[in-house]
Amino acid sequence: MGFRDDIRLLEHINVIFDSQRLDGGWHCALSRAKGNRLQETESCPMDNLNILMLLGQYEQFRNAPRLHGAIDLLLNHWERRNEKHRPYGFGTGSDYSKLKYPAVKYNILRVLDVLSLYPYAMKSVIFANMLDFVLKKAKDGKFFAESISKSYPEFDFGQKKEPSRWITFLILRIQNRYNQK
Repeated sequence: MGFRDDIRLLEHINVIFDSQRLDGGWHCALSRAKGNRLQETESCPMDNLNILMLLGQYEQFRNAPRLHGAIDLLLNHWERRNEKHRPYGFGTGSDYSKLKYPAVKYNILRVLDVLSLYPYAMKSVIFANMLDFVLKKAKDGKFFAESISKSYPEFDFGQKKEPSRWITFLILRIQNRYNQK
């Protein structure tokens, strides 16, 4: 949108890096921020996801070792899905595992899409397991919305009866990135 190199955005990215926590992630709660009383608690999965989504738009950050902690937190969150592990209220249960769009909530499709921007993530067996979990949902090579928002009935991802071209596109894009790693 023309703001990629805007100095204000680059200054904000520096603030983001300055607020990175001890575990390599981020957290929106001030009491859990770097230097505060709860700084040693696990970072927030949604905050990590949002920041990785932003930084993944910049080629220079896609291979940055500094982001491995946040990536590992998201991968390990999936790996621990059978445990009662809900960092800051975010779980990886049945709702997380449903194919749905728009990707504004914390779910497997959004996590895979963001992590597929990072070669480090795609080298992980956990990433491969997540992708395999999603690919097994295909019906004749197409994917259906498994959960819908009633706000989008006119879109293909807003109904469950027909395959969603958009969800199919997203999954194929993730798979393509993975195959090119």
